[in-house]
Amino acid sequence: MNMKKLVKLFIVCGLLVGTHSVFSQTITKSFPGSVTGATCPGIAIQYEVDLPSGFGACQITWTATNGDVQSQNGNIVNIKWKDIPGAIGKVEAKFTNCGQGNEGNNGKSATSFEELILSVKDQAWGSYGSAVAVDYCGKTRVNLSVPHMYVQGTGGIGQPPLKEVAYSWTIPAGWREVGTGSTGNFVRFINAIAIEPIGCSLQGNVTVQGRINVPPIGCGSAGPSATATINIISSTPTVTITVPQGYTGSRACDTNPVTFTALLNPSLSCVSSYSWTYPSGWSPISQSGNTITLRPSGNTSDAGAVRGNVNFTCGSTVSGTANITFITPWLLDQV
Repeated sequence: MNMKKLVKLFIVCGLLVGTHSVFSQTITKSFPGSVTGATCPGIAIQYEVDLPSGFGACQITWTATNGDVQSQNGNIVNIKWKDIPGAIGKVEAKFTNCGQGNEGNNGKSATSFEELILSVKDQAWGSYGSAVAVDYCGKTRVNLSVPHMYVQGTGGIGQPPLKEVAYSWTIPAGWREVGTGSTGNFVRFINAIAIEPIGCSLQGNVTVQGRINVPPIGCGSAGPSATATINIISSTPTVTITVPQGYTGSRACDTNPVTFTALLNPSLSCVSSYSWTYPSGWSPISQSGNTITLRPSGNTSDAGAVRGNVNFTCGSTVSGTANITFITPWLLDQV
């Protein structure tokens, strides 16, 4: 091919590219647009397409891949993206019915706008320690951690900047965060916390979820990740109240003393004292260690709960109950 033909081909190709660019409208995200290169799911995101000469009278059909068109007004559309980890949201605008003199614009589509949908919905965790054993009588802090969790599709070449979730922690009753004193549920921006017992080291579960519906990402309707659970294992004690063999309840006119015993299982070294409550019909005779001897009144005021409370030096109390019934005697008719 000679030089003249090459130049002619170049000019023709250049004219074709230039002609195509005239009809290549641009779609932009107009609100909210704070997340660079990505979009949030579950909330209305606004996009608009530019309308140069010849397109102002066209009808526009909007489509959204991995999202739903919520509303549109001419060249502006609101789209709610689906909560799909790693999915790409794609917006397109197609022009039709452009009117007399602009028929050449019919069927043309704007340059599609694509961005990552930020989502960690049901995202799984990596490997982590799922249990930690503690001494019920101890007051030692416990350090807990889970793997870092990042939003899929961020941090690579040509992708939005790497984004890490916020960590929503829930700790069981009887525990608080070291330093802040926080209890129950709270959000932290690191993947590790330290907790300490308020009283004794109670058994329970710590749970963690990754969330992007809080700052700094702030996707208000985005679903949380899967739940990571860390089990705090402790020798949680129970108390059983025993009565003498053969004792079945209080009887009318019976005022013989009864000894009640509080049995702790498992046996722990941090018991500080035993305390008791009982119905108004009973009177204390003596108390020693885990036993108490009471005298019944022999009437209905003996019925109710005898409760033994075991108090621990670490600050907790566990209780057991014996429910006492009053046995009414049979009345025999005289013949």
